Amino acid sequence: SNIHSRGIRELYAWQGRGSAGRVSTDMIRFSPDGALDISTDPQDLPEQGDGKNSQSGAMTRCTNMSLDRPGIASTRYGSRKLNATPIDPDISLIVEQSGNRTEFAGSTIYLNEREIETGLATRDSIWFAMQYSAYNVMQQDIFALNGTNRVRVRDDVVTEWGIAAPTVAPVLTSDLDYAHTYDWEPDETDGDYFQKITTTRNDYERLYDWEYRTLLGLYEVTADEDEYAYCYGFEVAASHVQNIVYFVKYTYCRKDDDDVLECESNPSPPAGMYLRSCLGATYSQPTDDQVTHVRFYRTLGDGGDFYYAGEVKIAEEHIVLERDDLALGTLVETDHDRPPVGGFTMGPDYNGSCFILRRNQFWFCKPKQPEYWPPTYYVEVGSIQDQLKAGAILSGQVFVASERQIYLIQGTGALSFCPLEMSAQCGTVAKRCFLAVSGHGIYHLGPNGLYLFRVGGDENVTDRQFAPIFRGETVGSIPGMRLSQIARCWLTHYGGKLWFGYPSGTSNYPCEVLVMNLATKRTVHYSFPFEVRCVCVDGKNRRLLGADERGYVHNLDDSTAKSDHGTEIAWQIETKEFGGLRKYFPRYARYDVKLDSGAIAAGSVLLDGNVEQTHALTESRQTRKRLIRTCAGDRLSVRISGTGRVDIYGVEVE
Repeated sequence: SNIHSRGIRELYAWQGRGSAGRVSTDMIRFSPDGALDISTDPQDLPEQGDGKNSQSGAMTRCTNMSLDRPGIASTRYGSRKLNATPIDPDISLIVEQSGNRTEFAGSTIYLNEREIETGLATRDSIWFAMQYSAYNVMQQDIFALNGTNRVRVRDDVVTEWGIAAPTVAPVLTSDLDYAHTYDWEPDETDGDYFQKITTTRNDYERLYDWEYRTLLGLYEVTADEDEYAYCYGFEVAASHVQNIVYFVKYTYCRKDDDDVLECESNPSPPAGMYLRSCLGATYSQPTDDQVTHVRFYRTLGDGGDFYYAGEVKIAEEHIVLERDDLALGTLVETDHDRPPVGGFTMGPDYNGSCFILRRNQFWFCKPKQPEYWPPTYYVEVGSIQDQLKAGAILSGQVFVASERQIYLIQGTGALSFCPLEMSAQCGTVAKRCFLAVSGHGIYHLGPNGLYLFRVGGDENVTDRQFAPIFRGETVGSIPGMRLSQIARCWLTHYGGKLWFGYPSGTSNYPCEVLVMNLATKRTVHYSFPFEVRCVCVDGKNRRLLGADERGYVHNLDDSTAKSDHGTEIAWQIETKEFGGLRKYFPRYARYDVKLDSGAIAAGSVLLDGNVEQTHALTESRQTRKRLIRTCAGDRLSVRISGTGRVDIYGVEVE
C-alpha cells in the first residue's frame, strides 16, 4: 500500500506493453484543428504519433464553439432580441427588404414587429414568399402565400396578390334621366353640322357646334339656369344605326399615381343594349382596397371582340362611353387570373417567370408579370400521391422536390416547360430544407440525413459524422432529433456557412443547430435557449435573423453580444479518446485557454469515459502543470467546458 505512484505507473506500463524495464509516460496533445465526429467510435478518430506521444484535433463534442480561426476554438457569438415586446408567436416567415423586416405569423403580418394586417388565415400555416416587381412597376413587392391566402406587401400596405375579376355585369343606360331627341342640321355659313336637342323637361332648344358625326357636347337644361348635363355618343360605322346591340364589360385596375397601370383583373360578365343617343354604364363597387380605377370595354357593331373604351377612378360610379369605333383601344385581356392557392412560391427566373407549387402541379406566371397566372400555365410533376414540397433555382435552372424525388424543370417558357426526374436518393421531408448554394449544389433533408445534390449525384453529407442525430440518439453534448417534428427543420446559408436547425427533446421547433463551414468543411453544434421557428438572412444589415416561440425576433449571430440576450452561453469541447492496447497513467495536464472577463472554465481528464480530475481554469493562458490524482485506464480524453467568451488553443496531458 505504500508503493509510490510512479512505481505503479511503471508496473502497469510494463504489464500493458509486454516490455521490460522503465518506460516514459506518453504525452497526449490536442489542438482544435480537426473535425467534430459523433458517428465514429471515439477511439477510431484520427491521431498522429510516434508510439509514445500522440496528437489529434478530432473532437467528440464541440457545442457553442466556433472553429473559424485555425487551431483555435472560440465561444460562438451571442444573440440579441430586436423587439422589446413580443408579437404573435406563430411566426413562420421573415422577409428582409431594404433593411426592413416583414414578419408573417399565421393570421397576422408585421413590419418591423408593427402589425399591418390581421385576420388572414388559420394558425400554424407556413408562409413562403418571393420578392419581385412587374416590368412596369418601379418598386419591388413581396408576394407571399400559405396555402390559404395570397397577399402582396408594399411597405406597410397589404393587399391581395392579383385582382379578382368582377362577377356582376355592368348596368347600361342612355345616360340621361329624362327623354331627349336629336337630329342634324347643316350650318348655312360653313357647312358644319349642328345637333338640335329637345328635352321633355321644357320646350327650350339650343344648337351646339359639334364635330362632324361625333355626338360630343354640352347642352343646357333651362328649368334651372345652373344645371348642366353631358350627352355623349359615338359614331357607328358611317351612319347612325338604331337597332344594333352593343355589349360592354369592365375590369378592376390598380394604377400608380393615376398614371401607370400596374395590375388589371379579368373582365366582368357582359351586358348589352341598343344604341340610342349615347351609352352610359355603371359598375359593381369592388371590395378589394387596391383597386383605383375601373376600365370599360365595348364591342363594335358586330358584337364580337371587346375593345378599350374608357376608364374612371374608383370614386366615380358612372361613365359615358363616347369613343367612336375608330378611337377604341386594345382588346380586353382574359388571362389575368390570380395565382393559384399553393403552398410554396419562388422566383423569378427564365426571363421573369415566377413559380408556385400546388399539389403535384408546377405553376408559372406570364413573364415579368407576377400577378397574372393563366389557368393553363402549369405542368404536372410526378404523381398526385407524391406532392411537391419545395423548389430552388440553381445556376439558372429550376428544381422542385417532393418527399421522394427531385425534378429538373426543363424549358424556357409556357410552351416548353416539362419535368425531368433526377437521380437523387430522396427529395426533402421539410419544406424549408431545400436550399441551392451556388458552387455547391442543392442541400436537402432526407429521413436519415442532410444530402447534397449535384446533377449526376446525390451524397449524404451528415452520415459519416452525425448519423446518430437522425436516429434520434443523443451523443455527448449533442441531442438527437425529435423525429416526429422533422418537417419543422430549417436550412439557410449565411456567412459562408450552412446552418441546419432541428428540434430535439420535447421542443416542437429547432433549438439545436449544426453549422458547417463550407470552405473548411468543419461542422460545429450550436444550442440556443429558445426555439427558432424560422430564419432569414438580412443582407442589408449583414445578420442572421431568427424568430422564437415567444414572438421575439433575434439577431442570432451578433458579434457584439456575449450572451443570448442575458442568458450565458454554456459551451464545451472534448477530444477524441486516445487509447488502444495500452494503459494510461496521467500525472498532469496543461491547458492553454484565454478567458474574457466574467468567463468561467474548467478542464476535466477522463479515463474510460469517467471524469478522474477537474481543474478550475481562472487564469488566461497560464499553462502551468495541473496535477492529476493516481488513476489508470485504457482510454483517455479531455473535456473543457464553461460559460462566457473563451478561446481554446490546446491541451497537453502527460
